[in-house]
Amino acid sequence: MWFTVLGPVEVTAAGRPVELGRAQRRAVLAYLLFNSGRSVSADQLVDVLWGDTPPATARTQIQVAISAVRRALREAGRDPIQSGPGGYQVTVTPDEFDLAQFTARVQTARGLGATQYAADEVRAALTLWRGTPLAGVTAAYAPVVRAHLEEKQRAAYDMLFGIELDRGRHREVIPELTALAEAHPLHEDMAGRLMLALYRAGRPADALAAYQKIRLSLVEDLGIEPSAALRGLHQSVLAGDASLDLPATVTVASRGTSTLPHDVPDFTGRAAELARLDAVPGVAVTVISGPGGVGKTALAVRWAHGNAHRFPDGRFYVDLHGYGPREPMAPAEALRHVLRALGFPGGDVPADVDAAAALYRARLAGAKALILLDNAATADQVRPLLPGGPGPMVLVTSRDRLGGLIAGDGAARIELAELGVAESADLLTRIVGGDRTARDPQAVADLATACGRLPLALRIAAANLADRPEDTIRQYADRLAAPNRLGRFVVAGDPRRTLRAVIDQSVERLTPVQQAVLRYLPALPGADFGIQVLAGVLELPRDEVGVLLKQLVDAWLVVEPTPGRFTLHDLVRDYAASLTGDNADVLRRALAAYVAMTTAAHQRIAERTPDDGTAESIFESAADAMAWFDVEAANLLSAKSAAAEQGHAEWGASLGLMLRPYLRMRSQRPDWTAVCEVGLRSAIELDDTSVDAYLLSARDAVNRRRRQYAAARPTLLRALEVAVAQDEPALTGYIQDMIATGADPATEYADAQTRLDHALALAARAGDDYLAMTVHLGRGLLSGLREAYPEAIEDFQLGLAIAERLGRPHPISVARYNLAYAWHQLGDRPKAVEHASRSTAVADQAGLVDLAARGRELRVLSDPGALEAAETMPRIQ
Repeated sequence: MWFTVLGPVEVTAAGRPVELGRAQRRAVLAYLLFNSGRSVSADQLVDVLWGDTPPATARTQIQVAISAVRRALREAGRDPIQSGPGGYQVTVTPDEFDLAQFTARVQTARGLGATQYAADEVRAALTLWRGTPLAGVTAAYAPVVRAHLEEKQRAAYDMLFGIELDRGRHREVIPELTALAEAHPLHEDMAGRLMLALYRAGRPADALAAYQKIRLSLVEDLGIEPSAALRGLHQSVLAGDASLDLPATVTVASRGTSTLPHDVPDFTGRAAELARLDAVPGVAVTVISGPGGVGKTALAVRWAHGNAHRFPDGRFYVDLHGYGPREPMAPAEALRHVLRALGFPGGDVPADVDAAAALYRARLAGAKALILLDNAATADQVRPLLPGGPGPMVLVTSRDRLGGLIAGDGAARIELAELGVAESADLLTRIVGGDRTARDPQAVADLATACGRLPLALRIAAANLADRPEDTIRQYADRLAAPNRLGRFVVAGDPRRTLRAVIDQSVERLTPVQQAVLRYLPALPGADFGIQVLAGVLELPRDEVGVLLKQLVDAWLVVEPTPGRFTLHDLVRDYAASLTGDNADVLRRALAAYVAMTTAAHQRIAERTPDDGTAESIFESAADAMAWFDVEAANLLSAKSAAAEQGHAEWGASLGLMLRPYLRMRSQRPDWTAVCEVGLRSAIELDDTSVDAYLLSARDAVNRRRRQYAAARPTLLRALEVAVAQDEPALTGYIQDMIATGADPATEYADAQTRLDHALALAARAGDDYLAMTVHLGRGLLSGLREAYPEAIEDFQLGLAIAERLGRPHPISVARYNLAYAWHQLGDRPKAVEHASRSTAVADQAGLVDLAARGRELRVLSDPGALEAAETMPRIQ
C-alpha cells in the first residue's frame, strides 16, 4: 500500500486508489499516519479534529470514521490500524508512506556532502510532493501541520540548491531557482540561492536585480527589510567578494586504480566456481564462504585479476581481519581505507560511520568498480560497505556463511569445499614437480587424502616436499597419515602459515559453549551424529543443541552432509581431538543417550510403551522409531563396540538385544550388507557370538529377499547353531522362520513345516507373540505357495488375530492382503474384496505405499487381468 499526505490524503493498493470517502476519514487517517508507531487516544483525536468546540457525538464520529477506514483498507488487502486500551495505532514502513520516505531521503542526503548522489536523493524526495499537503483536510490540526510540512519542503529545496551550487552546477539550476523565486516571492532562501547562482554564472547585474525584486516584495507586502544574511550577500555581490566563488573540489583517484593483492601463479582448479562468478551480474553482491584454508581469497583474487576489464573504474581490496591475530576491522575504518584508495584525503573522510558510508556510496554510484572485502567476520561488518545503487560489484569472503547478507541484502553465495582428487594431485604436481609426482601416483593420492584435499594443507605439504628433495612422497604421505598429523602442517620460518593456526582463528571466534561442543564431538561413537544424541551428552534441549550445531556449521567447523546429520572434516576432527584430554565422561553420556533412545525406539517398534511415557516423549510412532534406527544403525553398532571396550558390558548387551527386531525388519535396505559387515567385524573382535547370530540372520535375509536362498542358507544354519548354543529361544525361532520361508515348497515343504512348528513352540516358550504371529503368517505363505488355500487361510487368520491384538499395521495389512488373495483363488470374490479393501485402508493409514498399491490392484476384481498382474503374496518380516 502507498499512503500520501504530501498533497491530497490518499491510499493506493496495487496501483489502484482505495476509496476512503468523507474528508473526516482522511483527516483521522492522516493524523494516525503522522503518529505512525505510536498510540493515539480517542480524546486526542477529538482535540485535533475539532479543537475547543467538539460536537456531542465526536467520539462516535471518530469510531465510525476509523471503522470505515479499516474496512476500506482490509478490502484493499491490508489493515495497518490496531486498536487497544490506549487508543488507535497505525504502523507503516517508509516504503509505504510518502512523508516517511521524504524524511528518510533528505536525512540520507545530509551525510553525502556535495555529491551527485546527495542531489539525487533530495530530488527523489521532492518528487513525492503533489501539491499542497493535506489538501482537502479541514480539521483543526491541518493549518499548523500544513505549514510545518511546507517548511520542510522549502528546507529541502534550499538543501538541494546548496548541494548543486557546491558542485558547480550554478548555470544548470538557474531556471529552477528563477521559477521557484517567482512562485515564492517572499522566500529569502530561494532568492539568496538564485543570487549566488547568477553571480557564479557571471551575471552579477541579474543577481543584484533579483535582490531588488525580493526587497520590494518584502517592503510592500510585509513592511520589512530583507534579513541581515540576504543584505550581506547583496553587499558581497556588489564588492565581487572572492568568498562567493566556487570552492576547490576534492580530487579522487584516477580511473583504473587497483589495490588487489597479487594473484597466486599456481592457482589450481575451481573451474565451476570461476564460471559461476563469471555469470554474476556486475551489480551484485556475492559471498564466497568456506572453511579456513580452503582458498576463498585465492579464488576471489584470481577472478578479480582475470576480470579487470569489467571494472575500469577500479578494483579495491580490504582485509576485514575477521579471523586472525587482529581484532576485526570496524566498518568506519574499512570505509576510510576504501575512501583513501578512492583519492579522498584522510582528513576529509567523516569519522561518523553513516556519513562515511554515504560518501562512499556517493563516490561509487554508477561506477564500474569491484570491491573485494576479504575475511569478513559478520554481516554487520560488511553491510556499511555495500554500494547504494547500480554500478559496483562486491565480492565478500568469509569463514561464516553470512546468512544475513543472503536473506537481507540479496547476496548470492558460493560455498567453497575442498579440492577434488585430480585437482589436489595437480596442485601438488605444480609445486613439487611433475617428475617427482609421476614416480608414485598412488602416494600423491594418499598425500592428498592425508591433507584432506584442503588447498592450504596441500600447499604446506608441497612446500615441505620441495624443501626436502631427499624425501619420497610415499614417506611424507605416511608421516602425515599417522596420528597427531595436524602439527606436521607447518612451514619453516612462517609460524602463522600453519594449519593449526588457521583452525585456531576459527575456534577463537566461538563462544565457550561452542568450543566445548567442538571438543566433545570426536568422542561420539560413529562417523556422524544427530541432534538427539548430542542433546543427551550436553544435557540441553534439542532446540538449543540444534542452534549450537547450526552456528558451528556456519563457522565451517562442523559439516551437515544431509539435513539433521552432522560430522567433522578429518583435519578438524584431529584438531578437536587434540584439545581434549580424557573424554571418557563424554563417551559414557553418549552411550547412555544411545541406550535410552534405542530402548524407546525398540519399545515403539515392539509396541510396548512403558508407564513412564519414555517412548512417547522421544518417538511419536513406530515409523519414527524405524526412521531413527535407519540413520543410526551403523552408529549403534559402533556404540556397542565402544561400550564393550570401555567396560560398559551391560549397555553393550542392551544395545545388541534391542537392535534385533530392527535388524530383522529392515534387512531389505540396499546398504544393509555393509552395515551387517560392520557388526560382524565388531562381533568377531569382541567374541560376541550373540550379535554374530542375529547379524548373520539379517545379512542373509538380504540375500533371501534378492531370491538368493541357496547363498543364504549356510550362514543361516550357522546362525541357528550359535542361537541354540546360547539358548536364545526367540532368536532361534526367528532364524528357523527365515530358513523355512526361504525353502522350496515343492521339495523342502516337510523340512520347512517342521521348522515352523519348532518356531511356534519356541514362541510359546519365549512368550513372544510377535514371533508366533510371524510363524503363522509364514506357514500360511508356504501353504499358499503349494495352493493349499484352506490351510493358508487358517494360518493367516491366526496371524491376523495376533497382529490386531498387538496393533501392528504392517502385518495386519499383509495378513488381510494374503487372505484376499487366497479367497480370490478359491472363487469367493466378496470375501476377497472385503479383505483387499481393509488391507488397503490399513496400509494407507500407516503410510505403507507398496502394500496399499498392491491391495488396490487386488481389489479391482472386475478386471480379470488384475490378479494375474499382481506379484506373489508378500511375506511378513
